[in-house]
Amino acid sequence: MIQNTNKNIHRFTHGSMGTVYETKIYHLDFAYAKAASIEAFGLLDILEGYLSHYIANSDISRISNLEIGDSTRVSFETFECLMQCVEMYGLTGGVFDVTIGALYNVWLNEDKSLRDPSPTEIVQARAHVGLHHLSFDEADFRVRMEGGPVRLDLGGFGKGYALDKMAELLQEWDIASYALNAGQSTLRFGDAPEGESGWYITLSDP
Repeated sequence: MIQNTNKNIHRFTHGSMGTVYETKIYHLDFAYAKAASIEAFGLLDILEGYLSHYIANSDISRISNLEIGDSTRVSFETFECLMQCVEMYGLTGGVFDVTIGALYNVWLNEDKSLRDPSPTEIVQARAHVGLHHLSFDEADFRVRMEGGPVRLDLGGFGKGYALDKMAELLQEWDIASYALNAGQSTLRFGDAPEGESGWYITLSDP
């Protein structure tokens, strides 16, 4: 992805959230850059435990399994991530919606191959989509299922949120020059390396 050749740019990778995350850190001390990356990847694994709908006891899975009228308490990070999703839901008039799980799944067979759902199936799935079906208690980090019920899928948001939190951690380590990559689909950059005009990246076609 990133082709800078500066000897003080150190690259580290880690598998999480079903993909490979990469950090590139500009620092004079390799050991310090490595230690910071290890901490960032540790945070990433914690976030995966909260946000992945593939993990049965994650915060997101527990919300998706709520019956109407039930609620569950979640981590600060999960609640913060969901509040950002709520903001995007409002800004886009409901176009961006992380409760898309039921509608997404109706297009898949059990083996995850694509299928062609009937119009009735699509209508039924749409009845289980919409962030308005959830309510949020900011005082207690509690999420309540008000309707639907809905199934959450953070595939369009979770990796970006994770990169933001990793960037915050690197900044706490006084590392300002970094490039973060989540599975070649989501990127976040800090300052350019010393002596460089920016971080060099490659783009695939298309």
